[in-house]
Amino acid sequence: MVRTYFNQAFHLIRQNPLFSGFYILGTGLAISMVMLLVVIYYIKVAGIYPETNRARMMVISDVHMQSVDNSNSNSTGLIAYNIVKDLFYNLKGTEAVSAIGTYVAGDGYAQLPSSKHRIPVVQKAVDVAFWKVFDFDFVDGAPFSESDFASGIHHIVISEEVAQRIFNTSKVVGKYLTIDFVEYKICGVVKTPSYATELSYAQVWIPYTCFPGYDKYNQYDALGAYEVVILARSSSDFDSIKAQVDEFTRKFNVAQEKDAEIRHILTTVYAALEDKGYNPINQIVGYILSEDPTYITNHNSARTLIRKLDRDELLQTLVRSYLGK
Repeated sequence: MVRTYFNQAFHLIRQNPLFSGFYILGTGLAISMVMLLVVIYYIKVAGIYPETNRARMMVISDVHMQSVDNSNSNSTGLIAYNIVKDLFYNLKGTEAVSAIGTYVAGDGYAQLPSSKHRIPVVQKAVDVAFWKVFDFDFVDGAPFSESDFASGIHHIVISEEVAQRIFNTSKVVGKYLTIDFVEYKICGVVKTPSYATELSYAQVWIPYTCFPGYDKYNQYDALGAYEVVILARSSSDFDSIKAQVDEFTRKFNVAQEKDAEIRHILTTVYAALEDKGYNPINQIVGYILSEDPTYITNHNSARTLIRKLDRDELLQTLVRSYLGK
């Protein structure tokens, strides 16, 4: 039976060679495309080295801010350091939380301290938890320690590929490497990851505390330079973790609205005092110190407006604004 089918197919191909050629080619391309899509999907979602824990991972790559007064006013960007510190590092029900300084470090050039020969390398600014979230295989040494990270000590991890290219060996722990004219000591060497593992891929991993101003990436108290990867104990903890993030977001929005209200009231009071010929700064400071409403004019209801504000809350907001917190 099978032989008969093959004979019939062979005769049809001989009778219509052009049509049959297109048919076979089209079928082959279709199968190839399906296989390619399956491979791409597998690489993106399956647990592959060093992202073997993808089934328990949550990734927060950006923050979106939307003005409540103007629908056309919005901003989207990476996460501010203060949110990483205040929210993500304090999440409960996680195995590890790692912040990756995507805009803190990028491509650079590596060389031996005594050599002028440089090679391009992909850098990644990471924390200690990075090595818990991602399952790297160390062929030599170990990750930088918590004390190294906290102190900003220049200890780095490099890939086996970079070690071989620069030192011609993978056993390089304790040796020094200069990256963009900054000297680092190698504390570990890992098996080179695939470029397809975008979250974890690099050739050099540096503690983000080594970079000046790593904690200054804060715009509007929300936008910054970091991505966050959360490793939950199990996928059943996802809802609890999301609930914590939602609660922080709610409180953050309330605080932002309150700050906006204080800013609006102070601006209005300042303008009213200026209209009446007073020194606005002296009058507002006098009111804050004494809480005597006569320091503030009734013009444009300025006195009524400023009395809506709690003095302690006003002082806290002014100090935070001054310190950029």
